[in-house]
Amino acid sequence: NWDGGIDRLDPATGAVERLAEGRLSAPDKALWSVLPDRFGQLWVGHARGLRVYELQSGKFADIPVDPAKPDALATGLVYHLAEDAAGAVWVSTYGSSGALHRIDLASHRVERFDADNAGLRNAEVDQIGFDSGGSLLIASGAGLDRFDAASRRFSTIVGAPGQRVYAFAFARDGTLWLHILGALEHYRVAADALALIERVDAAAGWPALTVGGLQVDDAGAVWVSSARGLWRYDPAAHAIRVFDSRDGLASSEFNRLPLIKTADGAIFGGTLAGIVGFMPSRIVENPRPPP
Repeated sequence: NWDGGIDRLDPATGAVERLAEGRLSAPDKALWSVLPDRFGQLWVGHARGLRVYELQSGKFADIPVDPAKPDALATGLVYHLAEDAAGAVWVSTYGSSGALHRIDLASHRVERFDADNAGLRNAEVDQIGFDSGGSLLIASGAGLDRFDAASRRFSTIVGAPGQRVYAFAFARDGTLWLHILGALEHYRVAADALALIERVDAAAGWPALTVGGLQVDDAGAVWVSSARGLWRYDPAAHAIRVFDSRDGLASSEFNRLPLIKTADGAIFGGTLAGIVGFMPSRIVENPRPPP
């Protein structure tokens, strides 16, 4: 968080453990990203780099930062972290020399990918994630790209919009939702290409939201966080709904980082007032809200 704190939240009880108060030494006041891995390590991205902790002992290692070396992080704040199935953490840095990096979980060896060596079209990465086959996807200022592990290069996904993609999420049926400026787009994925199913834009009442998170709940509804509240689109009813302070949110201004969906279907996001968590299936709406 913004005061150098590293906290662990128990979503079942709401209990918060302040790990930075004794156990872990925070690397910076402004912490941008956090990821616990399968080996019991905690990866914490900050404005100057990336620190990896052994949670059991509290020991840590700082990943080298050197824009001149291909086996070190590029300069810039560490904005996104994601663990793949093959035993690595993918890291995006945001800055003048932004790049994507693959870091081995065990050895911490860094492999850097940028426009020069891997065809990265745009270093302004808004989200990283994985498709059903485990391939890395990146949403950026250039659109939506996929990483090919064999060639070690990025390529444009056929059928994806040729503009900035803020966020993406897969539905339970394997279809893909994208958030672009002023619209949601729903795609069918076939033979590594996208085919448009539906577009939800201003004509349908969708606002011109900028960078935020996106998730699809287990019932198929699409959730988008923004500085203007939490928005939901129900594809079955073609209905749009915004949730804000009148619905109990302590703050309706979400940060620009991705929404997190847990295995039980709960969705979490960060706001100016702290973390918001909710179970979409348990939301009961008042058909006649108070004035």
